[in-house]
Amino acid sequence: MLKEERFDHILKELKTANRVSYEVLSKELKVSEDTIRRDIDALHKRGLLVKIRGGGINPASNPLSFQDREHLFTEGKSIVALKAHQFLINTRTVFMDGGTCKANIEII
Repeated sequence: MLKEERFDHILKELKTANRVSYEVLSKELKVSEDTIRRDIDALHKRGLLVKIRGGGINPASNPLSFQDREHLFTEGKSIVALKAHQFLINTRTVFMDGGTCKANIEII
């Protein structure tokens, strides 16, 4: 089966059930779970589904995507960034994780 045919099958299943799994898809399509995992990775990169543990879900089923969270609690995030700024005056590199704060602070 061609990759494009697998993609079509995966997207049809996703539209029907809002969720797909590596295990079920590999049995239905008679390919390895690794092949399905790569297919789901490719579809995720194109924004056609959201990867979850063991498979994928419809993007509409995940209302709290990065883009959604980016616009939540912006005032609070800005306050945290401004308070942290005082500790970062002489810092050249800052690593952050676990949030979506975008602050327009120049660190010189």
